[in-house]
Amino acid sequence: MIELFLILLIGWALLRRSLFKQAGNDLLAGRVDAAETMIRRAMRLLPRDATGHLNMAYVKWLCHDAQGVEKHLDRAIAIRRKNPGAYLARALLMTQIKHYDDALADLELAEQNSQPIGNIDVVRAHVYMERGDLERAQNLLDNVIADARNVTGKQPQFAAYMRGGLYQNSVALHWALAYRAMLHLRRESPDLAVTDYDAAINAYADIGVTYHNRGEVRFALNNYEGALADFQKSLETRPAHYTLIPVTVAEMSRAGLAVTHHALGQIDEAQTLWRDLTAENPRFRDLHWLKDELRWPQAMIDHAAQLDARVHGTAAMADQ
Repeated sequence: MIELFLILLIGWALLRRSLFKQAGNDLLAGRVDAAETMIRRAMRLLPRDATGHLNMAYVKWLCHDAQGVEKHLDRAIAIRRKNPGAYLARALLMTQIKHYDDALADLELAEQNSQPIGNIDVVRAHVYMERGDLERAQNLLDNVIADARNVTGKQPQFAAYMRGGLYQNSVALHWALAYRAMLHLRRESPDLAVTDYDAAINAYADIGVTYHNRGEVRFALNNYEGALADFQKSLETRPAHYTLIPVTVAEMSRAGLAVTHHALGQIDEAQTLWRDLTAENPRFRDLHWLKDELRWPQAMIDHAAQLDARVHGTAAMADQ
């Protein structure tokens, strides 16, 4: 009887693990609906499962469903209070919706329930940057970068959150450098931003949004060939993206390719890309949205307006 119970228990655990693994594969392939189905099946096997709710929160994030994200993160925390990943994710959500004090409180809870890790200070710097406290954000990022580069002495603090210390160290360094690049842009120092984006990609090269962001800066610096290469590389790389704005990294990079082809005088390629993209997501015709939500450089917005007029024969939405 005990042997039968053990066999059933092992089978149950293997089935649950395989469902989560399939969900992960579906997410990597961009099949968000299929991933959600797999996660729901896994959660039926263990309804009060913090891991299931964390995975579902990520799916809701990809679907730009802020309420769904918050619901599943709250449930994950209620099930397992000592859950730094859930507090960290909820802090990102609070930052997106501009609840900065709540975000900082969640980061304190994440820190209380784990060993010190670079991820927490990177997110904390992001909160301060969005709140306008650039000096405090840079101090945090400088410290994370210095610690991450000193792998021998500091590696354990980065290994705490994810197995594989050197891998995690390189990811923490990537994000710290990428966020510091964004901070340089806030201070209107695009050359410094490119330097930090270069270093971020050198530390860990498998995050597509960083190539996209460097492409935008290169475009603003009139390095159109470099921008074109970055937008193309972004499309070929893992699309990590931590925002609730209803747009994918792939869409952003396709838009980047379109306006860069336009800037290079490659009008046919630009028009084809822009026509297809704006048919799928008309938001790209809204110049205010490009400026306020996507924070495009003005040079890209200017080319988007010209390209939109060529394709649609009317002024872009912001000018109507």
